[in-house]
Amino acid sequence: EEKFKLYFWWYNVLHEVGHGLIYYNGNNNIPGPEEEQLVNDFAYAYWSYYGEQDKLNELEPIINYAVEHIKNDENSNMNYMEYARENWNKESFGTFNNYGYFQFNSVKETFKNKKTLEEVLKEMGITNADLSNTKKLYYDYIDKDTCDKILYDAIDNVHEWGLEFPETYHKYTTNPYYSYFQASNKFYYNITNLFDKSLSD
Repeated sequence: EEKFKLYFWWYNVLHEVGHGLIYYNGNNNIPGPEEEQLVNDFAYAYWSYYGEQDKLNELEPIINYAVEHIKNDENSNMNYMEYARENWNKESFGTFNNYGYFQFNSVKETFKNKKTLEEVLKEMGITNADLSNTKKLYYDYIDKDTCDKILYDAIDNVHEWGLEFPETYHKYTTNPYYSYFQASNKFYYNITNLFDKSLSD
């Protein structure tokens, strides 16, 4: 449970904020697989910039474990990015194994590259962010309330950078596989809480 929360209720919140950053401030023509890589890079860069390196260090072996144990349905040895490009628009890509294979390998690549926040924003097409604020963030305990606070803090920080982001809230749904960020203009991004009993073993 704690590993699940660290990934989905801490790290992945910023993954989703990254999608919003691209949508409202950056290059909206980035292909889907590449955008996913960028927002994973953003989540890492954000948490590193704001001083949460201990949690990133805790998360890395969880990601490595997931990569070792989640294989795509075809058991293809294709590179995760090539696999995503080839299957992105196929319904079968949305299964736990197929999307999980892509997503966790993407995050592993993120941890390998360790890009800075300035580098990632530039790749998103954002060159006017003011990153002069050097404050640190720390969330002692991760629960649903913390998840909301992480979202609101992140949006405040984006505004401090001088960038656009609409009023947004985090909506928990009755479907255990999804929860949503909903922006005031009905622009949605979902946190895919794909969870399988095998991950809890």
